Amino acid sequence: MKINVHAGHNADGRIGCGAGGVFTESTAARQVKDVVIRLLRENGHEVYDCTVDDAPSVNANLTQIVEKCNSHSVDLDVSIHFNASNGQGHGTEVLVYSTSSASYNSAQSIVDSIAGLGFTNRGVKVRNGLYVLRRTNSPALLVECCFCDSEVDASIYSPDTMGTAIVNGILGSNIPTNYLTPQDIQVSVINQPEQPIDWDGLRKMLIAMGQTEARNFTRCKIGVDGVYGPETKKMKTRVLQEAMNRDYGAGLVVDGDWGPKTENALGNHYIKRGECQFMVTAMEIIALIHGNNPNGVEYPGVYGSGLANAYNTDYLDRDAIKFCTLI
Repeated sequence: MKINVHAGHNADGRIGCGAGGVFTESTAARQVKDVVIRLLRENGHEVYDCTVDDAPSVNANLTQIVEKCNSHSVDLDVSIHFNASNGQGHGTEVLVYSTSSASYNSAQSIVDSIAGLGFTNRGVKVRNGLYVLRRTNSPALLVECCFCDSEVDASIYSPDTMGTAIVNGILGSNIPTNYLTPQDIQVSVINQPEQPIDWDGLRKMLIAMGQTEARNFTRCKIGVDGVYGPETKKMKTRVLQEAMNRDYGAGLVVDGDWGPKTENALGNHYIKRGECQFMVTAMEIIALIHGNNPNGVEYPGVYGSGLANAYNTDYLDRDAIKFCTLI
């Protein structure tokens, strides 16, 4: 296939850059665009990057993007965007010019693929007033990946998984990747009692799930290899810092360094069975990183039997939380 791909709007800091919120649209769109282009090329497809970073106006940005797109004869034009709605909206949708567009089936496949990551599926929508959809010569679609001002969506989003989902939607198949999503990691060995349990393999799978969840929760990059190394250990502090920012507005830099500000933010906070907060999410992820199964990760988390079994307690005080984070 020949495909045009571009990130919407000018780059951050320029005239007419995209929406902001928990993260910024323009930067995120370019990160996802890069993943999409790389994966498509790795799978043998010819891809043109039609992104425009510094046009003198909003209209000029749109005009220059369309000019780039129309300079190539392709099978599909893909525009990468993120929605915003005062923090109230959430989910993914893909926009097309009409239901009869040749891009419609790809749009449906993409939105379903992204929704499979855990985002609300807002479906395929017709938007015949959008310049990029009206003026491109080839079949076109515009991906609104998720809402950049939604805490719900931000807790799920990562550039790697989003880009992979878009490519899976375009190609209609699951491409091989060098990282794992939670859906990939199935601890099926525990359902095969007649087979000897590979405890080392099981622990590695749980750590890999923890690494993946930590990436999604903090939006910080880390390798997903199932190995508990220095970067994975540091990621536990990032997870806790992110949780305290969401729960208490702590304003911490999510850097993985345990300093006075992180110590003071933790204060005398604790979590107990029945509570629902992002601190619970953090301890679910940390349990996975330790190779213990909390029976899933929720956003925000509810302290239930899974977490209680993982830590063998219904109550984690501040000293226990700090110990599990730093050990």
